[in-house]
Amino acid sequence: MNEPSLSSRPESYCGRPAVPPAASAQQSKPSIPCGPAHIRDENGSMNDTGGHCGQRRSTAAVVQPARMSAMTPSLTRTLPRMARVLGEHAPASARCLRSPASGDEIEAAQERMGVVFPADLVEWFLFADGLEPKVGVGALLPPMHLPPSAARTVDLWQRRLEDSPVVDPVSENRSAGSAIQGFDRLFVPVGDDTTGDLFVADLRPGEMRGCVLNWGQVDGHAGAPIWSSVTQMWADVAQALETSALAGDCPDKDPHLTSNGCAAVFSESGVLEWEF
Repeated sequence: MNEPSLSSRPESYCGRPAVPPAASAQQSKPSIPCGPAHIRDENGSMNDTGGHCGQRRSTAAVVQPARMSAMTPSLTRTLPRMARVLGEHAPASARCLRSPASGDEIEAAQERMGVVFPADLVEWFLFADGLEPKVGVGALLPPMHLPPSAARTVDLWQRRLEDSPVVDPVSENRSAGSAIQGFDRLFVPVGDDTTGDLFVADLRPGEMRGCVLNWGQVDGHAGAPIWSSVTQMWADVAQALETSALAGDCPDKDPHLTSNGCAAVFSESGVLEWEF
């Protein structure tokens, strides 16, 4: 797929005016497919945004109560906001959001990995089962990461466990958010740059449990987490999209920069790109 532009953001940053924040959302039931094919908006209506790169439209089953908490209200508002802006200004990217994962698919992923996903990650999968890799659709997570499907999450996790240095739970600092050279089995991939580096939800114990780290296949993780949770990650992306730039336009103010220093740009061909 085409890599997003990594060029420096110019002093005079051109883009479209900010999209007004969405209205307060009503909670929707996770048993109803509310992903990109039929997006449930803030008023509870179902909006059709088009196809899904040939993906089937599946009905998302309810995850067993022991495995899933109630939907996070802020994420329930965030995801329709994000999908709405994508549909309006990056339709090529929006069309490749996959249909919601089923409850069985989410349960199977958790069982194979031996972990319980954070409630906000479950909610994401019930909204959209990742982004379908396709040339020319951009990357949904800055600067060049694709959110994987539930099945792909398991595959990435298994491969990193096999290829990375073994983590000794006795000698390694296993506190969430701490530096680590290898790949911990309590890391859940939430973003894939397709070269081996990942964003992972860190489920190691500690006050920062659930934070999102940048993990590299060469250096592992060092430094501070990028986001405190999956919820904050998507809220950051949604805000960047709502203040994004359209090539050739000049807004009155700078766009929102994500926690890892990226600004969203919509190309003339309707693709989401990210610039540092």
